[in-house]
Amino acid sequence: MAHALPTRYAIFHLPRESHEALFRTIHTFLAPGGYILVTMGSAEWEGSEPDFHGVTMWRSHYDPAENRSLIRRAGFEILLDEIDENGGERHQVILARARRRSPDPHEEARGMRPGAGQRDTGPRSTPGEGVTRPATPAAASPGTRSCPPGHPP
Repeated sequence: MAHALPTRYAIFHLPRESHEALFRTIHTFLAPGGYILVTMGSAEWEGSEPDFHGVTMWRSHYDPAENRSLIRRAGFEILLDEIDENGGERHQVILARARRRSPDPHEEARGMRPGAGQRDTGPRSTPGEGVTRPATPAAASPGTRSCPPGHPP
């Protein structure tokens, strides 16, 4: 099981209807207490840029409130949520921690102890320990653009 999974400038290129299911899947890969760092769109929008370095670039995302809601529904506690405005673009950046999984009700029916077989390999720190807010958001890679011209702020 992973302790952390960063996904920057990627998820909003998938159909937004799939975002919650993707976060639920990511949750299963993380150790209890594991972290995700994700970049999401900062406004509800769907569309494409027909010539992004020679290919069509698709974008599909919700507004920040819906992004927070679907990440929470997928089993995460949000630790940091801010809008990054580097490079004249706006992206929502979320750092979240996987909540402990609820016992599987089917385990008890099969005579198993709830949570049996799940290793707790999460960090051994107190909540919030070691999680710091950066002084300034990280700059985007030079020469990259994540929003097309005319994209809503």
